[in-house]
Amino acid sequence: TAAADKDKAAPAGADERGGAATSDPGGEEEAEDEAAVQDEAVEAQGWKEVDYDAECGVEGDAVWVQCEECDKWRRLPADAATPDDNSPWFCWMNEDAMRKTCEAEQEPMPDEAEEEPLEMESIRARRMHEEEEQFLIRWKGCTWEQDTWVARDQIRDQLVLATFEAREEQRKRALGSSSVAAAKRPAKARKACSLVKL
Repeated sequence: TAAADKDKAAPAGADERGGAATSDPGGEEEAEDEAAVQDEAVEAQGWKEVDYDAECGVEGDAVWVQCEECDKWRRLPADAATPDDNSPWFCWMNEDAMRKTCEAEQEPMPDEAEEEPLEMESIRARRMHEEEEQFLIRWKGCTWEQDTWVARDQIRDQLVLATFEAREEQRKRALGSSSVAAAKRPAKARKACSLVKL
């Protein structure tokens, strides 16, 4: 009861060490109350916000799991991994409130985030594939074996595309002028040319 008497005697906001009452000019108490209410709401939902970088420390301590429903990959702390690696896992099982549904975006995987995009060296050819114009791309530092077909709307280096199209236009004009010259040659000259053997 001595503690109860002490509580009654101390004015609201008084220091527990027996000091005078302190004022709360910045509304710190309100902010703390609001944060507590938000935390309670998150806990009531069964969710908690997880800072995996802080919790996992090194990136290698994280485990990547794939949702059985949406096929998105999610990052979990290593200790959150299920004992049976073959058991199904779903987004709703995630402790991270931001990634608890299948609608949430997938985080970039470590190799995707660190990987530098390839730089185009040149365009080698053009084709129509399933009603889509595609270009055969030669990548800088790669051999012809790594050339890939890429749709026009996925080409980011417009200078390389413009260079290819200008070269194609020149080639068409050159082919057109040589066919015109061949068509203008008299029939006798064509026949004489075909008889000459080298």
